[in-house]
Amino acid sequence: MAIDMGMNVVAACFSPVLSTPILFRSLPLQQIQKQLCQLSRSNRHHHQAMLLEEREKLIGPIFHQLSFEIVQWSRRSQIQRIVVGDGNMMSHWGQFPHQQLLRSIPFHLFYQQLQHDSSSYHITTYLEDEQYTSKVDALSQEEICYHRHYRGCRKGSVYRRPDGSHIHADVNAAMNIYRKHVEMKQTHIQIQHSFQRVNVYSPLWIEI
Repeated sequence: MAIDMGMNVVAACFSPVLSTPILFRSLPLQQIQKQLCQLSRSNRHHHQAMLLEEREKLIGPIFHQLSFEIVQWSRRSQIQRIVVGDGNMMSHWGQFPHQQLLRSIPFHLFYQQLQHDSSSYHITTYLEDEQYTSKVDALSQEEICYHRHYRGCRKGSVYRRPDGSHIHADVNAAMNIYRKHVEMKQTHIQIQHSFQRVNVYSPLWIEI
């Protein structure tokens, strides 16, 4: 299973053994993040500090539940390996206020919780550099690197593919994280076949 961590969608999960990708979201956390983005464009530092404190109180329980849910899905689906996109490796983060706020979320705490919970079921966890995974088109096997012109484009939560179809942007990123992790072990044809088994256009939403 590959996981793309984010703000509006806390975790987007993809695995070729699942019938659909899974998108976990937290509306309370999402609401706070939206307010923080609005305040970051102003000088209301006191209000921003209060919201950050409120967010810190939410994150612990959310990460605990998220880790539990992901491990249980993995256990039931006999998934033995979980790969989490590592945003700390991304050099371009911090260009915009919402990216700075996203970077301030302590995702390492989630990874530590996930390591702890998954070890009970002998599920191994890995970190994978997620650079360019949100830019390239997973389904067409576009090479995961810098391109002067990308085949598709991301606008908000939507990734528009070269054929004009749309896929959730976080699902596309999770699929590319999966590709990066297995590309040394599987051919492009094998990866493509594994993608065809999953209904990537209709993810399952779970509120946490």
